[in-house]
Amino acid sequence: MANANEDRGFNSIRDSHVAQRAKNKRLQTYTLFGVFALLVIMLAALVIMAVGGIVANVGNSDNKTPTGKPDSEGIEWGSITMTNTDTHRGDLLIVNNDHGYSFPSTDDHLAEIYAQLVSHTPSTYKQSGLSTYMDKDALVALDAFLTAFCEATGKNNVIIGYAYPKEEDRPTFESTPRRLDNLTALGCQLQYWDNGHRYALSTDPTYNWLYENAHKYGFIVRYPDDKTDITGISDYNDYFRYVGVAHATYMHANNLCLEEYVELLKGYTHKKPLGISAADGKYYEVYSVEVNGSATVKVPTNYNYTVSGNNIDGVIITMDRSAATETETAADTEAATN
Repeated sequence: MANANEDRGFNSIRDSHVAQRAKNKRLQTYTLFGVFALLVIMLAALVIMAVGGIVANVGNSDNKTPTGKPDSEGIEWGSITMTNTDTHRGDLLIVNNDHGYSFPSTDDHLAEIYAQLVSHTPSTYKQSGLSTYMDKDALVALDAFLTAFCEATGKNNVIIGYAYPKEEDRPTFESTPRRLDNLTALGCQLQYWDNGHRYALSTDPTYNWLYENAHKYGFIVRYPDDKTDITGISDYNDYFRYVGVAHATYMHANNLCLEEYVELLKGYTHKKPLGISAADGKYYEVYSVEVNGSATVKVPTNYNYTVSGNNIDGVIITMDRSAATETETAADTEAATN
């Protein structure tokens, strides 16, 4: 008698294997799904960690480089506190009808022009009776500037005109827009003396040397003829103002007046400074920080730097990157021997 299963064409051995294979396939599917799900979870965790790290860095951007630790450029950062008083001191002050000069409590930053002049034998320039003093650093730079002119041209008749006013003349200067910058003691008018008279530099091509080389000694023409719409002062392009070699170099190369330059610097920070290859052969980095009441300012601890107010709303830091200070040199030496 035939088996009933055979009547139905059912192979018991074969079909039992089919059931097992189906079970195995389901198991493989579940396993693959589990592995895929695990990979998705791990990827999501990595994304969350990365985003968290970015947010943390953004939230602590000012502290990305810990104080005393070098950044990728080898700068070790510290910090100082600046107040509104600091915005009114330095070589980059903008003094005009909108921003008056704030006199310091002492005049120990001043030096006598005549005392500097008589150090030369023979004389390399002259002094008028219109001014007696200038800022010490500015006067030393001016002395070098005019001495170099004398050596280059053989002319020793440049005369220092209006500089820092005598105390009794201050009211006159304060009420005369074109003389306001003189109150900083950082600048002076230059003319030349001939046959008992004073003349504008523009009347003799010989004195073009002064305009072409002023930046090498840290001076700019404070009121260029083509910047009258910005400075508000015309016909005073023989007034030279000390700002420092780095800044004078950049302004000279880019045809900027002081107002334009200070505004430009507001776009630079300690993380992204303005780099300047200056006429003195050094490389500088410059950045600006707004001061509203007071501010914590990042400054290098292993490079020399200066701070100047802009006389408006902040301070400007100028870092000499041409050579690290001895602090970093010692650290590098120690690292090399370990």
